[in-house]
Amino acid sequence: VYKQTVRFVQVHYGVEDIPLRQLELSFIEKFDSFMRVEQRFTAHTVSSYTIILRKIVRRAISQGTLQKNPFATYIPEQPPRQRRHMTQEALDKFMSVSIASKRVCHTRDMFIFATFTGLAYADMCNLSQEHIHKERNGSLWIKIKRQKTDSLCNIPLLDVPLQIMEKYKSERKGSKIFNMIALSCMNINLKKIAKLCGIEKCVTYHQSRHNFGTLI
Repeated sequence: VYKQTVRFVQVHYGVEDIPLRQLELSFIEKFDSFMRVEQRFTAHTVSSYTIILRKIVRRAISQGTLQKNPFATYIPEQPPRQRRHMTQEALDKFMSVSIASKRVCHTRDMFIFATFTGLAYADMCNLSQEHIHKERNGSLWIKIKRQKTDSLCNIPLLDVPLQIMEKYKSERKGSKIFNMIALSCMNINLKKIAKLCGIEKCVTYHQSRHNFGTLI
């Protein structure tokens, strides 16, 4: 963002720098246009860059360097939001489609398990018997620290993931709940399943977490 701002000031103002107090709405709007038209950035990139510039301006205001916010009336064009989760119809097809290959079927089951628990790939690989806890009322829960954030997750085990756990119980090696294959292989298999279901959009393993957050 700093480099883009320097380039913009040099090209449009013919100087190396300008005082922060000269920052006005016209500067923001011209910088916005510079990124969209001359740099050919996407609306998402422009929005991301503008957010960072806003933070610097807010810091300048809090320190008393600026008396007014030049962003006050600036309304950026919002990038179109992409739906990152599957539709319920697509998920139903994924769960019910007949799959001949045992390996591909295993990928489908892991994807569905993650959809109903929200577990990331790394956490699925780490998931072991010690993470399964039974409450006084008989309900089963997954209690595991996320590898990415080290935050503790408490996830209720619903019927579907319980059935998947039972299905692969006899194949366990040691205390691990599942024998996970490489993520790249899983994503290849997911494309095969999507084709069987007539789903044209790309399906990746990470999408299961978005399914959990939205559908489950």
